[in-house]
Amino acid sequence: MVIVTSALTLAEVVKAKGQPRLKRESERKIRNFFKHEYIVLIDVDRKLAEAARQLMWDHDLLNHKDAIHVATAIRGLFDQLDTFDEPMIKLSGKLGNPPLVIGRPNLPEQTELFSDTADAGEDVSEDDAEENEDEEVGDES
Repeated sequence: MVIVTSALTLAEVVKAKGQPRLKRESERKIRNFFKHEYIVLIDVDRKLAEAARQLMWDHDLLNHKDAIHVATAIRGLFDQLDTFDEPMIKLSGKLGNPPLVIGRPNLPEQTELFSDTADAGEDVSEDDAEENEDEEVGDES
């Protein structure tokens, strides 16, 4: 399994819909979670942001963050985008060429970002964290 997501997710993860904001003490766990080999981050550059803006003009159901995620999936030619966001799901099959399937993940409900077992990564020093932030992710296809 590979999870591909926009780098925007790194900022969004501080607060899940309907949940209290994570405490700053969770930063190490968040960094470690997103360092798993099965997670690939796609940077938001000018072309991606402009594509997201076009999507927002064309589809009133999309807010700016969702539009970035959809543009990321379309640019990457992914066949499916998983979300719990109902307005995005309504656009399934209506975006992209070939049409992007947008639906719920194969999970009964949204899960926590990390649990005791999900924090499998080791502690990361500030120097290591800054060094890793500069690394680019290659194409995993």
